[in-house]
Amino acid sequence: MTTEFKTAKVEVKVLGQEEGIIEAIVSITNIVDSVDDIILPGAYTKTLALRVPKICWGHSWTNTVGKVISAQELMPGDPRLPARLIACGAGALKVAMKFNLNTNAGREAFEEVKFWGDDAEFSIGYDCITPGAGQFKRNSRGQRELS
Repeated sequence: MTTEFKTAKVEVKVLGQEEGIIEAIVSITNIVDSVDDIILPGAYTKTLALRVPKICWGHSWTNTVGKVISAQELMPGDPRLPARLIACGAGALKVAMKFNLNTNAGREAFEEVKFWGDDAEFSIGYDCITPGAGQFKRNSRGQRELS
């Protein structure tokens, strides 16, 4: 299995300057992305019940810079979503994360995210499980559905 990534650039809020806490939308669901995939609403339910994601820098699983302190999947139409996501029928994965300010990497990552604000990009890494014989499930429009 090859780990794949999806990037989102939507909304970032600093919740705790001294503690290094950021809240951000890190994934968007229910819309077709640039590679013709769609993450289905509810795709994060099982994973979030089993484990808390890591905060890694540059897609490196060994370069952790913080930890997730809360994660919730917001379904399409949820009033906590930004207006532009509600308008297009999207949902999202919203995460609060605490950067490890006791390390150089954690401090630098926190400062980068603050500097870029809503232009910061976050991505999720995932392993796609194929339904059989190496074929991904595709909908009637040929888009790969990630569930």
